[in-house]
Amino acid sequence: TSGPEGVEVFVGQPMTLACEGKGFPVPSITWEFVGADGALVVLPGDDSSISVQIRGGPEALMVSSWVQINQGRRKDRGTYSCVVTNYKGSSRALAEVSVKT
Repeated sequence: TSGPEGVEVFVGQPMTLACEGKGFPVPSITWEFVGADGALVVLPGDDSSISVQIRGGPEALMVSSWVQINQGRRKDRGTYSCVVTNYKGSSRALAEVSVKT
């Protein structure tokens, strides 16, 4: 599993977090978010300003994914997790996001 990296953005700025996973069989990727309230949300959830993209590659047996947030808001700060899973197991990579005013 590769990425994502933490970011610091200002309110209103877009941001993207990226992650890649490789394995056999080809793994799946899901994204999770834990904000200041401690609640776990599987992304994209019901927030229309957050989108999750997933595609195969760029190498054989690899999958790439990214979370895009159109305009950073204070409520978007927290811990984002990329979870890469196949039947052999899973791995997780974390990134901290801060949103400044």
